[in-house]
Amino acid sequence: MLIGFKVKNFRSFDDMQHFSMVAGKTRNFPDHIANIDNVKVLKFSSIYGANASGKSNLVLAIELGKKLLLNDIQGLFSNQYFRIDEKNKDIPSYFEYEIEKNNNLYSYGFEVNIDRKEIVSEWLIDMTRSNPFVIFERDAVNKTIGTDLKIKDVTDKNRFDVCKSDILNNNKIFFLTEMTRRIQMTDKETSSFIDFVNVFDFFINDLQLVLPNQSRKIKFNYFSQFKNDIKPLLKMLGLDIDDLLECESNMSEINDRLPVSEYNRLTNDISQLRNRASKFDITLRIENCIYTIRGNNKDENLDVKVIKLVHNNSSTYFDTYDESDGTLRILELIDILLSDNKVFIIDEIDRSLHPSLTVRFVNTFLKLLKNRNVQLIITTHESRLLSYNVLRRDEVWFSEKEKDGSTKLYSLEQFKDDARFDRKIDKAYLDGRYGAVPIFIDFPGVDNESKNE
Repeated sequence: MLIGFKVKNFRSFDDMQHFSMVAGKTRNFPDHIANIDNVKVLKFSSIYGANASGKSNLVLAIELGKKLLLNDIQGLFSNQYFRIDEKNKDIPSYFEYEIEKNNNLYSYGFEVNIDRKEIVSEWLIDMTRSNPFVIFERDAVNKTIGTDLKIKDVTDKNRFDVCKSDILNNNKIFFLTEMTRRIQMTDKETSSFIDFVNVFDFFINDLQLVLPNQSRKIKFNYFSQFKNDIKPLLKMLGLDIDDLLECESNMSEINDRLPVSEYNRLTNDISQLRNRASKFDITLRIENCIYTIRGNNKDENLDVKVIKLVHNNSSTYFDTYDESDGTLRILELIDILLSDNKVFIIDEIDRSLHPSLTVRFVNTFLKLLKNRNVQLIITTHESRLLSYNVLRRDEVWFSEKEKDGSTKLYSLEQFKDDARFDRKIDKAYLDGRYGAVPIFIDFPGVDNESKNE
């Protein structure tokens, strides 16, 4: 689970901003909380703000750690620091993730010089203990790596020391990535490096981001795994779909629908999955089609299927490209209502959805929370969610553009006097009582028309 995230000097973020999923003192909806090592963590959060206020930049900042750990720092765009202040070109950008994995609490973070595409520092700290335990702390400028680890196994200690030595002069590769890669190269199971495996697995498998207009790739086939659960959920959400079928397709069809760079990335991901697991399943949305891809490490052939739908129990199959964007959007997100131990972050959840369907989807997620440690974080403009009958006060966040162009993040929890439980918070928000709403300037001949007359 994601407990918190800190960011500084990235896109519209200048000074350090801290987004937190730690619950406040609000008492309603106890099912919305997971109790982890005496820390109460929220399972849902919504982020509101005017267009261009920085909501999407927060999602991109959280995604950056996943992208860089999977690839390397060369994937950075060199102009993504806070460019309004030119001095930030030489100031390190800061990213820190406070996470829970397998009942352990961790702080993992790094500083990078975005302009030069260089790692400045990196750290992984076990926060479960009463005193923070440094798994590693790297200073890439002074070329040092410190640790509190006491590794008893001689082979493991040698592997760790060799990796430290190799990485000291390389400020382009993350120590977490390289150490995990070397752990995965051996068949030997060891407890010496469980923290590396936990944190890397969180980024690779647990953290799921859904960005607007981006093909979504999911590492399991939820259409076959949850088919009997999906159909009643689709009915609950008002969609006239009676059945979902997997029909024959092939990689050539997927190749035709993807740009060359994206198709190459997909085949590379499949190769990595084949190396890591004996079997794998992928669900992939490309434009208006949804595919499932199965494979194993013993056979180069892939079992590719395309999803088709049945309406009104007819014998006719409908391709997904026959459906509306809203229906496809729900099919793309339906696994969120069925998953556990995942963190889903959706930018613009209301894209392509009727306002009532957005509210219904969130309400359904919240009602299914009991006994599940799954998180959903959304950016949205849907004000009808702003109700104490739906959300807790600490589940509402705002992003606001400051006068200097930087983004400020803050929670509704700080407006305790102005966000009482007897107040209609949707109206108060739209009236500008909490900030984070558009500010308009009069345009001659439009807003001043009556005055000019």
